[in-house]
Amino acid sequence: MADQSGSGRATWFVIAIVLLGVLIVSVVADHAGLTSDRGDHPRLAGVLGSASQSPETVAVDGAEMTALMGSCLLDLRHAQISPSVAPIVDVFAMMGSVVIRVPDGWTVDRQALRVFGNVRDLRQRSADWSGADPTGPEPPRLVLRGLVMMGSLHIRS
Repeated sequence: MADQSGSGRATWFVIAIVLLGVLIVSVVADHAGLTSDRGDHPRLAGVLGSASQSPETVAVDGAEMTALMGSCLLDLRHAQISPSVAPIVDVFAMMGSVVIRVPDGWTVDRQALRVFGNVRDLRQRSADWSGADPTGPEPPRLVLRGLVMMGSLHIRS
């Protein structure tokens, strides 16, 4: 018969090594600048924790968000983008949650690849909302791309 106590010790050893690795990655992410305060291109990393940012700059040229068993929140409701430029938000969510808050008038192009995850636009639309005004200027456009694996990406207002 196999020694079950040795197998149990090996399992706990592997779990301890994995947890230590995740802890090291989260500490390195905080100290290596993966969460940045640069307003025109925010970078957020939520590794077994959370990160949030609300850039107050006039021009946002894109963002990078990583949620690994954690959460990230990017609030772009006070930011402005030019209609001719479409900023790109790169998202990686693995067993984590990413929330992006944008004004209702923005167009959000969801190009993120989903693997057992979901990408939803949860903005409230009025009954008479019918998209962009064809006679007016084109609304600002935001592009979301990346990977959502066993996690979620929600767009809110």
